[in-house]
Amino acid sequence: MKAPSRAMIPRDTTIDSTWFKPDFDDGSWPLGLTAFGYDDDHTYRRHIGSNLAAEVSGKHTTE
Repeated sequence: MKAPSRAMIPRDTTIDSTWFKPDFDDGSWPLGLTAFGYDDDHTYRRHIGSNLAAEVSGKHTTE
């Protein structure tokens, strides 16, 4: 079930460590539907409520 939710996509490694606290104000974060993600080969696209491909593809890597 897709539900309204907010997501923050870090632009660098300086994310504030208070984001997970109950009183954190996420009002500036984009509003979308769960599940957040992206799928380049269309396998899971029907399960994704908010496609973040444009925001993350080729911009963020894991080490």
